[in-house]
Amino acid sequence: MTLLRWDPTTREILDWQLVEIGTDASAVVHDPERWPAVVPVPADEEDDADPGSGPSATPSGGATAPPAG
Repeated sequence: MTLLRWDPTTREILDWQLVEIGTDASAVVHDPERWPAVVPVPADEEDDADPGSGPSATPSGGATAPPAG
């Protein structure tokens, strides 16, 4: 099980902690690990992105037919 601890004011995750439960009812609680910081993309890199490259959220409409048989 993974436990997440967050700041109720900023609603940001602070850290996570792994809890392992064994089939023999044993439990191991690992030390909390800091959640990685969110690093914003610099504005100059956003502008350089080619709009025709990469995944698209818009479906292409080219559905494939199921195999015959």
